[in-house]
Parts: sequence; C-alpha cells; structure tokens
Amino acid sequence: MKQNWRVEILVVTCLMMNGCHGESERMAKLAEKTVRSQNEASVANAKTHNNFVNLTREFQQERSNLQIERLSLNQQFQKLETDRSNLHRLRRSELAWAESLRFLALVIAAIMPLFLCAYLVWAAAHHSVNQEEINSILIKEITSPRTKLIAGQNLPAIEDASDPTSVPGQENA
Repeated sequence: MKQNWRVEILVVTCLMMNGCHGESERMAKLAEKTVRSQNEASVANAKTHNNFVNLTREFQQERSNLQIERLSLNQQFQKLETDRSNLHRLRRSELAWAESLRFLALVIAAIMPLFLCAYLVWAAAHHSVNQEEINSILIKEITSPRTKLIAGQNLPAIEDASDPTSVPGQENA
C-alpha cells in the first residue's frame, strides 16, 4: 500500500515537470484526490486493524477469565465430590454401628433369662438352708388350724405383721 502511494506521488511529480498545465492540473487534482482517498482508506484500515487487535485482546482476556472460572468450578466440584464421599462413608459407618448395637441388644435380651436361671440355680446351691427346718415349718403350717403361710378358705393370705403371734417359726404359748 505504501508503494502505491509512492508511485502516485511519483506520477504526480512527473506530470508536473512535463509542463502540461491544463491537463497536468487536472491530473494533479486527480492524483491528489486519489492520494487523499488512499490516505483515508489507510487510516480506516489502521482503525479497523486497531479495533481488530483490541477485540482480539478482549476475546483472549474473556477466554482467560472463562478458564479461571472453569478451574474454580472444577475445584469446587472436586471438593463437593470429596464431601459427598465422606458423608457417604460416615453414613455407612453409622449404619453399621446402629445394626451392631441393635444385634447386641437383641443378644443381651435373649441371654438375660439364661443368666437369671443360672443365678437362681447357683444361689439355691450355695445358701445353707437346712432342709429339716423347711420340712418342720411346712408340717406345722399344714397341721395348724390357723395357717399363716398357706391361705385357706375365706382366710386372708397375709396376716397383720404387728401381731407377734403371727411370726412363722414361733410356737404359740
């Protein structure tokens, strides 16, 4: 483009040197007009080029911003995924503990009657209860007209404890 401009100036200069006044003036005006329009086109082209460069810079800046946002979103997604995984692991652990405790409670509830029976058998075997004393108390209770341990017909099962005569094992005087 600069070469065309130089050529036009050279053409205009040559025409002026030739000495053709009428036609050279017209040619000079035409050359000048051409040079002006070419200058305007060059200026417009330069502005367009500057606009294109500015738009390209803005585009690259926006692209960089989008990449930064994308990286940020990816990091947030990774953090969210890690939190979700930890929560899932925690829930699974809590469920396992709950099931274990439930099973343990069920086993304890099932074994308690067995322990109670074993304790009763052990307690009966280790107490020094004299069988003769028990037999004599039962014989007295059965043969007595007023029973104190066994409820008869229309008799109360337990008599007043404040009465000293109602104590089992003591004979009435």
